[in-house]
Amino acid sequence: MTKRRLLLGITLAMAGGLVFASGAGEEEGEPETFTMYWNTNHRYDVYQQVIDEFGAEYNLEIDLQTYLWPDMRTKLLTDFSGGTVPDLIQTPAPWISEFGSQGLMTAIDDRIEAWPESTDWFDAAWIEVTSDGVRYGVKNHHTTFGLFYNKDLFEAAGLDPNDPPETLTEFRDHMETIASELGPDILGFAFDQDAGYLVNFFASADTPALIANNEIAIDTPEIRAAMEILQEIAANGWALIAEPGASYQNARRAFIEGSVAMMLSGPWDLANLATNAPDMNYGISVPPHLESAEPRTIVAGTAIGIPAGSPHPDLAWELLTRLTALDIQVAATEEAGMLMPRKSWAASPQVQAKEGVSDFARIVPYAVPFDIEAASRGLTDIMWSGGGGDLTTQLYQSIIYARTPAAEALAEYVEQGNRLIR
Repeated sequence: MTKRRLLLGITLAMAGGLVFASGAGEEEGEPETFTMYWNTNHRYDVYQQVIDEFGAEYNLEIDLQTYLWPDMRTKLLTDFSGGTVPDLIQTPAPWISEFGSQGLMTAIDDRIEAWPESTDWFDAAWIEVTSDGVRYGVKNHHTTFGLFYNKDLFEAAGLDPNDPPETLTEFRDHMETIASELGPDILGFAFDQDAGYLVNFFASADTPALIANNEIAIDTPEIRAAMEILQEIAANGWALIAEPGASYQNARRAFIEGSVAMMLSGPWDLANLATNAPDMNYGISVPPHLESAEPRTIVAGTAIGIPAGSPHPDLAWELLTRLTALDIQVAATEEAGMLMPRKSWAASPQVQAKEGVSDFARIVPYAVPFDIEAASRGLTDIMWSGGGGDLTTQLYQSIIYARTPAAEALAEYVEQGNRLIR
């Protein structure tokens, strides 16, 4: 017996039963089917290799079904309704806690507690997969936003190219300087058409969550002050403001062309910049935060979980641990630039040596799941992630486009949001 096989046996025994109890073994014969649902865009070579090796080791026929998110949600809801579920799923992290709260996912706290590697995850990574204190999954992608800034434009405006703005006041001051020194053809910032990007300016330590004590929790003096700064930036013409419904690429195109000095984005734009602006001298930092508060940004990403009624729960847990191993996370980053939830991933030499990704590795510890409770409850109208719900978009447009006083716009959002919560 190999050392790996021995350790596997010990791990599974601690988790509540040997793998052979699932009905699969190493004996020759007709392989059992092990079904997985995975995102179409996340079918990386490194994951496929892990899955193939796992199937061969346990004489399993791996039925790996890939879906885009809307199609996967439809398929899962149909499966849950019909009582026939896959063995293992990868979904947006909030789905795990949402489905878990409905009794549709397997609680895995005992397995996690018996798994020494679980302490390697960032604390925020567990919040997203937890409902009522019970964990139902493990994050496998842990991505976030950063402030991209053009160092050459900073220098041309007389700003320190190695000292990006940290607070919202500094952010406003940088844009005023850029406007006075480089305008009107070059603007300081590009407001995205996606309302969800705005929350990066609010997710500080003073306002870590959208919902608290069963009500909207962001109508605070600090949030109103932050909104007023953003309104001032918009009113003075210091930023590009995308029209409602404009292409997602507008802000990115302006940054690539050098007509705006800063934008909010994530690691998904690193390849875009490498291809379309390979000579740009830019940096990436934590989004500017509220005054006298710790920096924060919002988190996104995916998690892996075991549906309740999984035909092979022990095998599913074993494959989950393999797919989230440190070497696999690092390899997936090298292959696709994806950010990961392990602390040791952020500190690994390979990640630290990867341009752009190393900047995000320093930002990830500041990422928080701002609207996780809204997502878990299925309150899509008030959510900020995933493009922003209807009420969020209304608030964003009131603040940036209509210049509605922040207190008035927030009061309307709170009133309608609380009606949905209750």
